[in-house]
Amino acid sequence: MTAETADVVIVGAGVAGLACARRLSARGFDVVVLEARHAIGGRVRTFRPDPAEAVELGAQVVHPAGCDDFDDLLREARVGTAPMETGTELVVVAGGVHRGAAALAARIRPLPWAVEAGLYASRPLSGTVDRGLSGLAPPARALARCWMEQVVGEDPALLDLAETAATYHGRGRGGERVVVGGFDRLVHALAEGLEIRTDSPVERLRWGPDGVEAATASAVVRARAAVLTPPPPVAAGGDLAFDPPLPRRKTDAAAVLASCDAVAVVLVTARPAPRSAWLLLADPPGGLWTSRAGSRVTAGHVKGPSARLARRPGWEADLLRSLGPRLGEVDDVLVTDWGRDRWSRGAYSVPVAGAGAASAVWAERLGGTVFFAGEASARPDLRGLVQGALASGERAAGEVALGLSGGPHDQRSGSEA
Repeated sequence: MTAETADVVIVGAGVAGLACARRLSARGFDVVVLEARHAIGGRVRTFRPDPAEAVELGAQVVHPAGCDDFDDLLREARVGTAPMETGTELVVVAGGVHRGAAALAARIRPLPWAVEAGLYASRPLSGTVDRGLSGLAPPARALARCWMEQVVGEDPALLDLAETAATYHGRGRGGERVVVGGFDRLVHALAEGLEIRTDSPVERLRWGPDGVEAATASAVVRARAAVLTPPPPVAAGGDLAFDPPLPRRKTDAAAVLASCDAVAVVLVTARPAPRSAWLLLADPPGGLWTSRAGSRVTAGHVKGPSARLARRPGWEADLLRSLGPRLGEVDDVLVTDWGRDRWSRGAYSVPVAGAGAASAVWAERLGGTVFFAGEASARPDLRGLVQGALASGERAAGEVALGLSGGPHDQRSGSEA
């Protein structure tokens, strides 16, 4: 087993870890990044069926949220964004029937996206999202539940209305953008010039007032500080042993910040789609699906409890029945199962009861030598977003720099216990 030293060891080469490493390296710190997977990017994963097309299997769009660090990165990396193209109005598939907004409104009112906007405007904001939907007629309530599950990523019975409004208010339909050429372009821009070890899961982290020791199967890195960026359920889930153990408040926070279940599916068809489509499947297996005119790819993301339907035997047949003859012959099916991914255990944190308080606890440093980043530790309007991961990495870099230089404690770092 080899041994080496560094100023800072960063666990995880997702957006948060890379942003933190980039900022610390620019300030002159010796930084080593240890990544469990064989590739960098974390929950950013871009599939390219051909050189001219990028399909997002993880983070999909840039939501309208204020994050100067993200805008600065786009400019520095010379990476552009473009309006998300749905190509058509949203089509809802329920009971085997495809209906656009006008046809749907003739049968069901209010429409689910209008229900969502009304939830965030209601007062008082208390109870669960499911409770907030309880006054709707059964057909409208069922469709609104389906919509909220797929947009937010969790069973509405578990979503806290106040937390959901704090996180999603202002992220309504419209304004979303895509990264031209693929989200992974930003990942590689962040990684440029950094020392990154892939296939290096950290098995043990010893920490104390004098520094840290991160051990993988083949190496030990001793450093003055460590930054942990994996999702809380991964960092506190047992694969990484802490010596001494994580405080109870940290493990309790990690349990609240569990990521939503999610499965990404790509269908490669024999012929290109004649027109673009954007569909919400209320029929099994559920999810939001898109296809673009001229492309052979139809992509879907199935979240929350519906993700289990995308794993059961025969789900492909359910899907093809739901999508209907618009697909034509399917040549290949590619599945990315984030819920069963050992190093993610889900897609992103969701606004359940106590998420805001748990996020603040998860962001607290330990003993002045262990720091935390990742979208789950971001401010409410950025949680669950790539912007949140980036901003949290920048925040953690600032805390580390202050700590190692003997500067005052950052207010966000809070208690060490």
